Amino acid sequence: MKLAIIILAAGHSKRFGTNDKLLAQLKGQALAQYTANTIRKIKSELKIAVVSNPEVAPIFDEFDIVYNQGDQSSSLKAGLNYAMDNQIDKVLVCLADMPFIDEKTIESLIEKSNHHPIAACSDGSKISVPAVFNSTVFADILALSGDKGAGKLIKPLDAEAIVQVEKTTLQDIDSSQSLNLFNSA
Repeated sequence: MKLAIIILAAGHSKRFGTNDKLLAQLKGQALAQYTANTIRKIKSELKIAVVSNPEVAPIFDEFDIVYNQGDQSSSLKAGLNYAMDNQIDKVLVCLADMPFIDEKTIESLIEKSNHHPIAACSDGSKISVPAVFNSTVFADILALSGDKGAGKLIKPLDAEAIVQVEKTTLQDIDSSQSLNLFNSA
């Protein structure tokens, strides 16, 4: 199966204030740089970054860039449509504001997706992206609306389709307070 990786980097950072959180510094690097660096190491046919702010695009210099100004589901659909236009039949979706995602987690998700139409992560308290979606569920993704993304598709997954991770792995940076907390750690 041909795999595309889609990084959603088009959020509005409402809880972060007026600055784009993806450009905020986390231990000396732009926040989005962490996810971009991890994904660069993963073998795939296509790497896509869906962005809204042109200043974020250079972080994803080796990715195909798709611009989107809408909510999370429209960003996901924009990335998926681009992947489908390139004859991709499996997509891994991750968020640019999750800097602690690692290669092992991504590789485990890709492996799980060989046996399940959807594979996602859980830290024991929530099921979350990153997640992999096979082409059999692309129509379900395209039917999504609002700012919830693919949450309703991954919440009911069976345990066999879940990659268990540490709580910090799924930590996203949504506020300047959370950024400061991780910068001081």
